[in-house]
Amino acid sequence: MKCGNEIVMLAADSGGTKTEWRWLTPAGETVRKKVSPGVAALHSGMLPVAEMIRKTAADMPGVVPAEIYFSLGGPNVDEVVNALKKVWPDVPLTVEREASGDLIESCRHFLHCEAVVMGGTGVTAMGFPPDGTRKFAEGWGPLYGDLGSGGGIGLKTVQTFLRGVDGTAEAGRLAELFRNQTEGLNLTVFPGRMELKERINALTRRDLAALAPQVMALAMQKDAAAEKIIDESAEHMAGLAAAVAPQKGTILMLGGLFKLGEIYRQKCDKALHRVRPDCRWLWNERFSIGAFAAAKVLMQHKIEVNESIWRKILDE
Repeated sequence: MKCGNEIVMLAADSGGTKTEWRWLTPAGETVRKKVSPGVAALHSGMLPVAEMIRKTAADMPGVVPAEIYFSLGGPNVDEVVNALKKVWPDVPLTVEREASGDLIESCRHFLHCEAVVMGGTGVTAMGFPPDGTRKFAEGWGPLYGDLGSGGGIGLKTVQTFLRGVDGTAEAGRLAELFRNQTEGLNLTVFPGRMELKERINALTRRDLAALAPQVMALAMQKDAAAEKIIDESAEHMAGLAAAVAPQKGTILMLGGLFKLGEIYRQKCDKALHRVRPDCRWLWNERFSIGAFAAAKVLMQHKIEVNESIWRKILDE
């Protein structure tokens, strides 16, 4: 239960790309922070979840947290619960889907928002109407949804690039992002095309999401194909905000997608104004699901999170 002479709690936030781990004291002070690969998956067994969690525990040998709160971006809750219990069998544990809205609800008195769009590898949105209900949009996963997310940007980029190879679309400079996949290939012959197909299909969801900042960089250099993809992403985000926000609602931008930069956030703002001029976005670079998870684990340990503790969590 202690790190040195201090009791520590463990908070984690995991999506399709990364897991942020935070060991913190009851006063909200961070003892250790680590980033490891994401363990959120559509189905159990898709990722080496148990191994990744075991490696994280090995980085803090002998440290047993007094409480664990884990915010998970995928439906493989039971898999993550079982992996955590194998490492810390006697520790009070909560694994919660980030898209449920429970985590955001528990921190809303600090956030001053009526809705949130969470954009990372995937995307989901939720609103909190005055009647106490919740309104949801997206969260359908990479096959049928995640439009405009980091993974969605990556998928659209791959599709546009391949159409550019075929000559059925203008791909601009997007081919520059696929030099590794095209290296040594002659795409004018069938074997070269099939080898490219194999290499493209080897890209993971994380690989797709990792393309988003590169596409944004090309868009800022006025590449038309990249600009179109980024503009469509901003339109999707605004559409989600418009769908879940109550009248005159403030919608929190949350997640790595909105870290693409001020220009991207301005595009989202303009797109929202076109469809819901009564609403506005809220951006605070210090806000993160990881920070909210840190506050939640303290709450679950019956610790009142006051303004002082909240500031310490954000100042980490």
